Formats: sequence, C-alpha cells, structure tokens
Amino acid sequence: MKIKYSFFLIIFTVILLIMAELVTRKIYGYNVTSKNFISEKSLLETNNSVIYDKLLSWKHKPNMRNKNGLNTNSDGHRISQKDNFISKEVVFVSGDSFAAGAEVQDDETWPFFLQSKTKMKVVNAAVGGWDSIQIIQNALHSINLYKTKIVILEFTDAIERSRYGIYASAHKSRYKFNNNELELVNYPVKKFYKKEYLKSSYVTFSDRFSNSQIVRSLFNNSIFLYKLQKKFFNRPYGLNFDKVYKKSESQILEINCKLINILNDTLKKSNSRLYVVIQHKGDTVFFSKVQPSDSVALEKCLINSKIKYLNFWNYLKLYKESNGDDKFKELFNMKNNSFGHMSSSGNNFISEKISEKFFLEKIKR
Repeated sequence: MKIKYSFFLIIFTVILLIMAELVTRKIYGYNVTSKNFISEKSLLETNNSVIYDKLLSWKHKPNMRNKNGLNTNSDGHRISQKDNFISKEVVFVSGDSFAAGAEVQDDETWPFFLQSKTKMKVVNAAVGGWDSIQIIQNALHSINLYKTKIVILEFTDAIERSRYGIYASAHKSRYKFNNNELELVNYPVKKFYKKEYLKSSYVTFSDRFSNSQIVRSLFNNSIFLYKLQKKFFNRPYGLNFDKVYKKSESQILEINCKLINILNDTLKKSNSRLYVVIQHKGDTVFFSKVQPSDSVALEKCLINSKIKYLNFWNYLKLYKESNGDDKFKELFNMKNNSFGHMSSSGNNFISEKISEKFFLEKIKR
C-alpha cells in the first residue's frame, strides 16, 4: 500500500510540475520547446553602456550617442543636447541609477532638472548599479576634472549593495580598516571568471551545488523552476545561476561613513561643499512603514559629521498620504503595477526639493 501511495504521489507531483511549467511558459510568452533560460554573462557583458574600470569596476562608456537613449561626454558622464547652464560654477553629481536617470531621457533626469532651475552646470556622473563606495570613489577621483564647487552624493539602496564584494559577476575594489585608517584592497579590480570563482576556497557548498551540471540543466530547461528560485531563494538576487553575488559585510557602515568624511575634508580644502541626497525606491515607500535601516544609519553619520543632507523618506510618504496612491505612482515608471525608476515628473519633484534645500538663494538671484 505504501509503495502504491508513494508511486501515486510521485506521478501527481510530476503532473503538477508539468502543468505549472506550461502555465508559466504561457504567462511569459515562451513556447513548449523554449529552453536556455540561464545566461552566464556578467554585468559588463550584458550592459552595453558600460566598460571595465580598474577602480570602479564599471563606468559609462565615453562619447556614447543615442537619439533616444544615453548620451555621454568624453569622461563618460551623461549629457543632454538641451544644456542650458549660465554659471561657470559646477555641481558634480555621483550616484546610482536613480541619479543617472534610468528609464528616462537625458533631459528628464533630476540632475538635468536641477541644472535648469539653478542655471549652474550640473555634471551627471552617476552610474546604474553602483554602490555607495563606488559612488564616493567616483567623486574623490573625478572632481578635479571640473572646477567643482558642489558635490552631491545620491544613494538609493547603494549602501546595501556596498555589502557585496562581488556584484552581478563583477569584482569590486573594497576597503578595510588598518590602524583606524582605510586601506584599499582588490585594486586594480580583477576581472571575474565564474569557473575560477567556483574553485575558490570561500565558495559555499550550495553555490557549487547550484552550479553543478545536473542542477543547471534542470533549471536551464524549466522556466517555472528558474522563476521559482529567483523569487524565493537567497533574495534579493536568487541563486548563483545567472550572475554571482557575494557579500562581505565587515564594518560596512563604518567604512561608508569614513569615506564620506574623507571626501568632505577633501572638498573643504578647496572651499567646496558636500551635500548628500537619500532617495528611496517606490515600492519601499509604498509598502513599508519604516525606512530602511541603512538610510537611518547614513543619516546618523551625516548628522554627526555636520554634513548637509536631504532624506526623501518623509517627503515621499507625505506625498503619498496627501495625493493618494495613483498620484504617488506617477512619480515612478510603472510596469504591470510594479515600481521602476522615477519618471520624468518624479525626477522633477526630486530636483525641486533639492533646489529648495541647497540652492534657494541661487534660484532667487
């Protein structure tokens, strides 16, 4: 009886998996013969707008020209054909995709809107996927390219990403404390090779198992299993099938705070100023009652260091409460009711608050 029951259970499970597979393929537009759902390409291979950098790991390609896309200058910083600055003073923005302007045109990013409002030249040196350490490194090593009077650092979930020594199959330079001073390690950044990574002593059994031939073959031919593991295992990035992510969390908040203060001290020597902008993802604000702990820790560091900052948590919460869910969603690019990056109107909203906080006197003039 037990044998018959076990056999029935196996057959029933197989039938359920087949039905789930067929339904999932239908939902995502795949036919019955579709396969090869796993791609082992690294971030540098899949993102055509970036190139390798020995310090930052990746940065925008220089001199890109796209009629409806991303345009850059000779330094790889995003530009617009509608530049309209008057003042020779330069505002240098270093941040992640929310400052770089993912999902909007060159003249719809908040750095461009800020330039329109202040008439100061605003250099958009932000790059998607960067963590807070890369953002600060970029500012430290690029501000001398311009006569920079103001540097704005923008962080969304960049501190969380700074916990990853390997991000999207790309190594990153890191810092460690040595006698209370920061020491740069993994520089120049070495390029990532997955086979070499899997042979490393620090790779876990689960990583090796998930990348074994039999497991890969199974998930590579089943869109249902592939989507399932992406959704529920090892969030937010899933198992190491497509790209490899490895955390190294040692003193990451202290390292970030130390780097911000190094940048602040460097700017003071040239009579320049540092401002920090803390943005938030739409779904985080929409569904969470409390702001992420990383932004709370960052805010505490900035207060203690007496650095001017603008945290958008309360602004966005108030906007949602005052204008309703639908209006709030208009601040973001929405797809299938999922929050993307900020829309053109959302970026304009951000630039208005930044202008009021940091540039009010300049605008009045």
